[in-house]
Amino acid sequence: MRRAPDADGFFASDQVDGINAEVSERFSWEIIRKQELYIPHNNFDMNQSNIKYKDLIRRGHTDPQWTRWKLHRVWVVKGMLKEG
Repeated sequence: MRRAPDADGFFASDQVDGINAEVSERFSWEIIRKQELYIPHNNFDMNQSNIKYKDLIRRGHTDPQWTRWKLHRVWVVKGMLKEG
């Protein structure tokens, strides 16, 4: 299993490239709102080869020693698949 440092150590295969097309070609976009969220940020320490999963994973969450979160302003958008 791969570890993604920007995803708190977790990896989902459908998120590798995001949308693999011209963003306006297949979807119509609607901006819902702007909000602030804590996002995993520069978690490079947890990506060292000498760190084992048992050191990273605790019951229900990752060990905070290895994670860094930063407040970001993000856009919440809704993508609707175009007909055809």
